[in-house]
Amino acid sequence: MSAWAAAIDNQSYENDILFIQAAGNISSSTIKHFLQHDINYPDYFKEDAARISNPAQSLQALTVGSVSSSDFETKDLIALGRMDEVSSFSRCGPGIWDTIKPDVVEYGGTQVCTKDHKMPLLTTPPPVCPELLRKSPEGCAYARDDVGTSFAAPKVASIAARLEQLLPDSPALLYRALIAQSARWPTSADHISKETALSLIRHMGYGIPDLKRATENDDYRITLITPQLLQLGEGEAHIFQIPIPEELSAIDKDYDILLEITLSYAAKPRRTRRRVNGYLSTWLDWRCSRMGEAAENFSRRIFDTGKRVDDDGNFHWAVGEQMNHGLLADISRRNGTLQKDWCLLKSNQLSDKFCIAVRGHKGWSSLFKAKYALAISIEAIHRDVAIYEPIRAEIESE
Repeated sequence: MSAWAAAIDNQSYENDILFIQAAGNISSSTIKHFLQHDINYPDYFKEDAARISNPAQSLQALTVGSVSSSDFETKDLIALGRMDEVSSFSRCGPGIWDTIKPDVVEYGGTQVCTKDHKMPLLTTPPPVCPELLRKSPEGCAYARDDVGTSFAAPKVASIAARLEQLLPDSPALLYRALIAQSARWPTSADHISKETALSLIRHMGYGIPDLKRATENDDYRITLITPQLLQLGEGEAHIFQIPIPEELSAIDKDYDILLEITLSYAAKPRRTRRRVNGYLSTWLDWRCSRMGEAAENFSRRIFDTGKRVDDDGNFHWAVGEQMNHGLLADISRRNGTLQKDWCLLKSNQLSDKFCIAVRGHKGWSSLFKAKYALAISIEAIHRDVAIYEPIRAEIESE
């Protein structure tokens, strides 16, 4: 880990600060070099020169990449990146130790290139630029004349600012969790191949965050949070239980449900270590109960079998805890300190007492516990069954 990124991680841990930073830009000269050597968009994102820049590899900062908001094309020119595709200049992951970086993306524009790549010319006409407030030079109050990940990051920061207004007594780790929880890949990414999914997570992280999903519930979606900062040490665990009402969990109910879980934690870093479990004082992960498993049995598994509990609750998670599991077979969620995963299931696959455990593991020092926040969302995909009110009533009656 670089000294700059490690300093960000240490400040995040010591002072509960959320750093929101740009993933960095690939220079125009580098992009031209790729195109001249027949390394075209988006293939050049596989090159080392396109990896996220320092200090964007910081584990505990929220790193923001950029996507295009235009399908611009003329007889001689074409945008490098169609609508909702990675921007031509946006640096991509994975991050250090194969962590998911960038964490999220926003609309930062893209570049336009001549269709003849022998002598490529990169420009940024207004249709491919995001509309931004102008501070300088003097001119109109708004303008569309520049692009970059530096314009994407403040859009995500505005969501964090709104969350701080709504939850002023909650930790910054929760703001990070809710931003990631609200993020989605573009709708065009539904029903995708494993290869495409891997490309999306490397280019976009968890996707484009949404202010409404980050800050509101509705009749068909509920997000449950840990409002205060929690801590875990090595060998410790916390178990959270969500009562699932009978109108959802009954055997004859088969509503399509989206389940999303995000763990956001910070630990004391030690820069001299070469692996993630040595870099962090205590590292965390999460597990959920299996389909139909009683809460007592899940608790017994977590506390009695300890490290042998390596299953993902037999759900088909998109990322998965192990490298060979999930839709993203080459990525593991546990390497990072922002661990989001999601899956589609039938409502009757949720037990009446669905449980999630957050566990602490040995890092470089047991003296410094990890601090964390957790968010869990349950959503009726087709908006055909009420979610919020039944679960709220069950929780209040417990």
